[in-house]
Amino acid sequence: MFLGKFKDESGTSAIEFACYIFIFTLMCGLMIDISSSVIKKGQLERVNNSLMAILRERNDFYNGRINFSKEDVEQLDNIANVLLADSDGTVEPHQLTIRMIEFSPDSTSDNKIRGQERTFSTIVVAGCDYQTGTKTSIDTLSNLSAWGVPPTAKQNATNPFWYPVYEITLCVPGAVSYFHQMIGGFKKNMSSLNIRNVAIPRI
Repeated sequence: MFLGKFKDESGTSAIEFACYIFIFTLMCGLMIDISSSVIKKGQLERVNNSLMAILRERNDFYNGRINFSKEDVEQLDNIANVLLADSDGTVEPHQLTIRMIEFSPDSTSDNKIRGQERTFSTIVVAGCDYQTGTKTSIDTLSNLSAWGVPPTAKQNATNPFWYPVYEITLCVPGAVSYFHQMIGGFKKNMSSLNIRNVAIPRI
């Protein structure tokens, strides 16, 4: 009787130990996914902030030109390629989108008349397509504009106006999910990361 009881307790302990190992393995996979996502998000935020700092400097880099072109987006994407390059020189696939909301010259401080909207994107990559993804509403972007004259303008030399609003969206496809692999899920990748930054230009 004692021997049988010992065998039963040994079997129960083995089953419990196997369950603990399985749960611990799942937790490790989940922590790896979370850690890699946080690290990647931080990197993309720094890159996006750097790109926005360049885009805002309309006098220094764009001769005071408010509007931007497809060529400007390509130049910023080249900078993003340098900032996103790994130690071996490879560049992680990504999509860069720049959007601008400008306002009519007939606008007043009490009447903001929205004008043209410009949007340029680099090529679509798997998991990143700005046209089919969730976008910031035009009203939300318009509310971030400011009324005034350029700080560099001479007093009374320039009429006040509503500043245009720039938005940069940097998207990187989702990385391989170790958690999903461990649980045998059909979805092997995490969600794509979309980092957005909005600002008005320095003129």
